[in-house]
Order: sequence, then C-alpha cells, then structure tokens
Amino acid sequence: MTGYIKKTEMKRKYFLGTVTFYLFVILSCYVFVKMRLTLSAMSNTAAFSQNSNIEKKDKMEFINRCRRRIESKTKISQKLWNSQYKSPCYHREGTLHCLPYFLVIGFPKCGTTDLFERMKHHPEFIPSKMKELHWLSRYRFMPLFRRNSTVQIEKYSPDKPFGLHLYTQMFDELAATIETSDGHSHAISADFSPSTIWDNDVYSYINSFSVGPEYYTQDFVHQLNPCMKLVVMMRDPVERLYSDYLFINGQNTAHEFHKKVKHVIKLYKSCMKLKSPRECFQDFNLARKSKIRLRIGAYSVFIKEWLKVFPREQIYFVRMEDYVSNTKKVLGDIFTFLDMDMVSEDVMKRMLQQTPSNTRQSRGISFEPMYNKTHKLLSQFYGPFNHNLSMLLQNKDYTWHET
Repeated sequence: MTGYIKKTEMKRKYFLGTVTFYLFVILSCYVFVKMRLTLSAMSNTAAFSQNSNIEKKDKMEFINRCRRRIESKTKISQKLWNSQYKSPCYHREGTLHCLPYFLVIGFPKCGTTDLFERMKHHPEFIPSKMKELHWLSRYRFMPLFRRNSTVQIEKYSPDKPFGLHLYTQMFDELAATIETSDGHSHAISADFSPSTIWDNDVYSYINSFSVGPEYYTQDFVHQLNPCMKLVVMMRDPVERLYSDYLFINGQNTAHEFHKKVKHVIKLYKSCMKLKSPRECFQDFNLARKSKIRLRIGAYSVFIKEWLKVFPREQIYFVRMEDYVSNTKKVLGDIFTFLDMDMVSEDVMKRMLQQTPSNTRQSRGISFEPMYNKTHKLLSQFYGPFNHNLSMLLQNKDYTWHET
C-alpha cells in the first residue's frame, strides 16, 4: 500500500511538473510574440513617419534643388524663396505676399479654363482672384497698354500702381493660407493666362521702330522666378482657330471665316518671304491688320523661345485631345509634375464630374461647320509648324495634319 501511494505521488509530481513546463513554454512564447508584435508596430510607425517625411521632402525636392542651382549659379540669394514654403513668397511691411508656383501659359481655346475649374477641387491648390490675370504679358505695362486694350484688372485695385504689388494681391488667399499653416506649407496657386506664351505685342509696340526687342515675357518670368513651372495646353491648331474665331465673333458664317483665313494667310506668307516666322508672329502692326488670330496656332515658334530660357523639365506639354479623352490620367500627370499629392477617389470623382467649362455649347453659340477647303488651307499653312513642334517635343502626335 505504501509503495502504491509513493508511486501515485511520483506520477502526480511528474504530471504537475510537465504541466508547469508547458505552461512556462506557452507563456514564454506569448511574451516573445507580444514583444515581436510591439517591436514590429514600433518599426512600422517609424517607417510610416519616415515615409511621411520622405513624401514631404519629395514635394520640395525639385524646388529646393532648383533654388540651390540658381543661387549657386548667380551667387545671389533670392528674396522670394523660403525653405518652409513651396510657393515663392516674401514679406513686405509685415505682410506676406506670394507669387504663383506655376503658370498655365497657353494656348487660348485649348482647355485652360476647364483645367482651372477642375483643379479648384485639389486641397493644395488655392485659386487666384481671377483665372486670367494677363499681368505678365500686358497689364504690368500700365498705363502704357491702357491705350491699346481693356483695363479689366483695374477694378480690383483702382488706386494702386500696376506693379508687382498689384499682381501679388491676386494671390492674397494663398498668402493667408500659408500664414495660418503650421510653419510648413505646400499650398500653391497659379496664373492661368493663356496670353503669356505668345502675346508680346507690348514689346513690339514699344520697339516698333527697331529690329525687335531683345527681351520678351519669358525673360521677365525667368527673372521673376527661374524655378517657375509651366504648363502648355495645345490642340489641333485648325480647330483652335475656328473655336477662337467663334468665341470672339459670336455667331458668324463659315463663308466669312473662309474669306478672312485666305486674307490673313496671304499677309503672313508675304511677311515670311522677308522675315523669319518669329519676327512676323511678333509683329504688333501685322497682328492689328489680321482679322483672325492665325499666328497663335504656330505653337512651335513660341515654345522654342520659352525653351531657350526654361529647361525642359520645368515645362509640361499636353494636347487637349488627350486631356479630353483621358482626363483622369492627364490630371494625375499634372499633379505629379507639380509635386502635388494624388487626390482621393471622391475628390477625383468631383473633378471628373465638373461640367466642361468655356465651351460653345455652354455659351449657347450655334455655328456652321468649317468648309473643307478652309480646313485644307489651314492644314497646309500649319503643317510645317506642326512638324517643327513634333520634332521639338519628339512626339509625332503633335503633327495633327500631315501635309
């Protein structure tokens, strides 16, 4: 009996020892897994924080690199540049003033208004008071230019000089947004004036008795901000011209348009027998004689001049045909070019559902289709310029009409 009790006691101790051992193993495993999970979470948090910092640095990577390059080259510290702000801003008499981060410089009737309306939905984009300011190409010459054009911009500040201060007033909302930020801001704005790329008429007017001005709008923009990013929107120049003609003249006939096309083509062909296309298309007096804005569709002439001043990486080119057929992709490409965040699906949905802006249909304009003979005349005229553009941009899609 005593032996049986001893044997039972030994079994009980062995069982308890085994259970205790396994409980210890299980508890140890639990603690080990818990520690690994905690460390993993801490690592992920750190990685997320690091990625967030990388994302912020990426947003500023181009602009900081460009600013360092310019300051190293010129040996001049730029007052408009602040490492905390993506936008070029400066303080004047205790008030923050800002300039646009990018310009949509052209061309008219190529979708610039539509892009402006869609970009208003992006949380980083702060629109200017007016979509088209035309200050860079026209209104900074006030009161000289007042003799030759409208003074629409005057209504915003009739008692102020037409200098840089007036221009920065158009971006007051951007400045206010940046000032209320936490010290770092990626908020940006833009000037969507489609005259910027081609309209140098004031320069031509000032130098009407000389060979031609030495500096144009692109030179002024580069002096203002050599790190400015530029967006250029284009479309088939034949269709652009007819759309432009209808926009300016309202309801008109295809017959009248054909007569004006023949007349203006003859004017410019005569000019180009004696001068370069650049000189002819920048001729203020010749432009005044033209009944239609034929010269604007010679995109390559104007783009070539801007590429002499700004590096290719700072200019984004887009065809309106691509913008219309794949708006979501083009918007995403533009956001990437501008170092902006991609928007959420909800925001993109609102952008895509935005009613197309500044179309003939939205303005209720009825029109006759262009004559085939008019289309052929214009295609032949624009053909060489389209070819030059396709070579300049290394993209055959910009030929539109082969001749």
